[in-house]
Amino acid sequence: MGRKKKKHKQKKVSGPKKQLSIKDLEIQAQKNLKDGDFHQAQGHVKKLFQYDSEKYLPEIISIYEAHARYLIDHGQLSKALKTINQLKKITRIAINISVEIFIALKEEKFDLACQIAISSIAQVSPKNIFDKCCIADALVLGFDDLEKHDALEQSCKNELALIHHALRLTSEEKYEETILILKQIKLKSLFAHWKLFIKGLCAFYCHEDDKAQKAFTRLPAESVLIKAVEPFMILLQGKDALNNSPKGKDVLNRICILTDHEEFVNLLPMADYLWGKGRYRNSYLQLDKLKQQFPTEETGLLHTLSLFYFNSILSMREDHADKYIKSLFSINERRKKNNLIEKLFLFRGLCLHLEKNGSEDNDIIKSWENFLHTYNAVYEENDHLKAIIHSHIGDVFSTKIESEEDIFSIFARHKSKSLLLRNPGLAEKNYEESILLNPACQKTYFSLLKLYEMTKETTKVNRKLDEIIQLFPDNRDALAKAGKNCIMRKSFQKGVKYLEHAVALNPLDKSLCESLITAYIKTAYKYANNAKPDKCRALLQKALVHGDPGLDYFNKGHAYIISRWASFEYIADKEAKADKLIAQAHEKTQRGFRLTYFFLLISKEYKVNPKYLKKFEDQVKKDLAQKASVDKAVAYIEVIIYMHIFSTPFVGLKKEIKRISNYALKAVKYDFLREDAKKIILFALLDNVHDYRLAAKYIGAMLDKDSFDPFPLYHRLTLILQEITAPSELELEEANKILKYAERINDQKLIREIKTLIMDIKKYLAMLAFMPDFLDEFPDNIDDEFDDPWAGVSDIPASMPKKQAENDKRKTNKPGLVQRNLFDDQ
Repeated sequence: MGRKKKKHKQKKVSGPKKQLSIKDLEIQAQKNLKDGDFHQAQGHVKKLFQYDSEKYLPEIISIYEAHARYLIDHGQLSKALKTINQLKKITRIAINISVEIFIALKEEKFDLACQIAISSIAQVSPKNIFDKCCIADALVLGFDDLEKHDALEQSCKNELALIHHALRLTSEEKYEETILILKQIKLKSLFAHWKLFIKGLCAFYCHEDDKAQKAFTRLPAESVLIKAVEPFMILLQGKDALNNSPKGKDVLNRICILTDHEEFVNLLPMADYLWGKGRYRNSYLQLDKLKQQFPTEETGLLHTLSLFYFNSILSMREDHADKYIKSLFSINERRKKNNLIEKLFLFRGLCLHLEKNGSEDNDIIKSWENFLHTYNAVYEENDHLKAIIHSHIGDVFSTKIESEEDIFSIFARHKSKSLLLRNPGLAEKNYEESILLNPACQKTYFSLLKLYEMTKETTKVNRKLDEIIQLFPDNRDALAKAGKNCIMRKSFQKGVKYLEHAVALNPLDKSLCESLITAYIKTAYKYANNAKPDKCRALLQKALVHGDPGLDYFNKGHAYIISRWASFEYIADKEAKADKLIAQAHEKTQRGFRLTYFFLLISKEYKVNPKYLKKFEDQVKKDLAQKASVDKAVAYIEVIIYMHIFSTPFVGLKKEIKRISNYALKAVKYDFLREDAKKIILFALLDNVHDYRLAAKYIGAMLDKDSFDPFPLYHRLTLILQEITAPSELELEEANKILKYAERINDQKLIREIKTLIMDIKKYLAMLAFMPDFLDEFPDNIDDEFDDPWAGVSDIPASMPKKQAENDKRKTNKPGLVQRNLFDDQ
């Protein structure tokens, strides 16, 4: 087979290249310079220089100088010098002396830099900041015998001598004398930036960090001093400056020298490099090369490094941390002399690592026991430390663990996740051990109290509260908790006493004052039922003292406290007095209809004789018969919600809910505020309300106003998810879209709810991928016999939920409200 002949491509013959005009060359040169394409810019400017050398001399100098400066900044000094020599060859004149000086300084050829600087001053005086800095830096760092150089003016020689004198005084730590010398140098001097530098040094060593930082930040970027102050700035600014600085070997070594830790030179940069590469064990071993003991608990750089190497365990990936801990234990065991301090650090890191990753309870306890055993071998036995550790272990075992969720209950509107504690028995045991070792620690008492509250051990809670108050009689938190608990178990007098003491300790605590008012009212109700009107009235007078006369608030507002007083007078059959109090209450509020409705419902709760309530019932009916408005509907709803969270709602509350829901439904056709519509939707979706028709109407009305409003979109989606067989990627996409709308208006509460929903959908889809495909067996239209509450509502898809029958047996979940309820004993 013969050799294949190469096919030679015939070169295309193009015409002569188009010559750019002078103007085009100018534009192109500047564009290339702006883009950082120095070679192209130089090519264009050379042509311009050939055309008119006098006119384009400044331009060719600026482009070549910019290229040289760029190369210097990137450490390419030889290339920068070559660029300057090219410029000299082209222009055939001695120019850009400053760049040559700068290169000589970078190469630490200080004598050469000084000679060039002196000769340049003889030729031309420095004009820009770069020229001035280069010449001044060269003269200062050269330390030449300047008296023999006639080119320098005497004033320049004098100022230079002052700078040298100030530097000598600084090295001798005579900072006050240095400052006096510097005052002789003017701000417009050639050596002004050296004055700033020396002032910064004096401030730094005198521990005046703000002054030092201010002086160093004013240094011009064109001076070599910028490099010199880099380690100072890192020490002054800390972590932020270190992150913004090129953290190379040179910088770390200079910091070590500056901080009198020359033993770390070369060693610390290598340790840092190895750590950055994930070679944690080798990085740790670098510090073993030091003569000092490592790790150490003595203050200093070694202690800081000790904390770093062992605290980093908590920020590592679990498998990396396991391997790192094992390697450090191995290092410790192989030592000829066992390093107990190292072992102490190791056991502490191991304990926290095991806690973080949910290891076996016995392993955690055993590790802490090893830590204490090692501590006792190093130091004396310390009961205070043991108490702290036992309290910490109690905190670990009293943490909450959420139970596994049923796959079909993820999208329930009111998810009832049962919360379990990790190990309440071990938590209690360790808290009690801690209290025995340190009975004066209030924190441990309250941690144990919280544990009893979570495990719902009421008797232990009350006993522990009594113990805490006996030990710490002026602890406001304990008094408040004890007072509320006493009121809950109907020990009214004792509860009021505790709360009064707590309020006396901090009368500005609004929440505490509210708790005291509710305690007064509950106790007053007890006296009203026991036919003790004088005691009842005395307590209500006290409640008014702690209340607010101008506040439209169910617990603290004077109008609402007085309305309750009127109820108690009706209980005592003091009709005239009660009527007078009702009139007085109406004078203190601008929303009389809301007060009347509140009084009617609260009186039913207090079981006031119905004969006294007829006139108020008639007034409420009259108010509701008038033209409906959304703001009034919200006012009524606020009363309903307040009554809704009673521990035992009074008979007839469901009827009131339906009545107010119907009123709100009539108001939807009128104009409304967005916040009012939100409140009505949330009310309609409460557990004991379940009025999806009302919710649908207001969701539709809100979307008619703004089809991108994330609040109605979110609640529409949650209702869909309750009804469809299984969510798909479409629902996930919709949730992500709604999240973007919520982020646009920065509604943080809604953003959190949407993110939780997105996580639930993703969790569901992930679980569904591992389940048998049996969901298709369910019919799609199982609820067709129900009326569609979404009919006629705009922008609602066909898959919206159908009307659900109320489930009276469902457990009531209390909604998050603006204010606490007087009767909420939880």
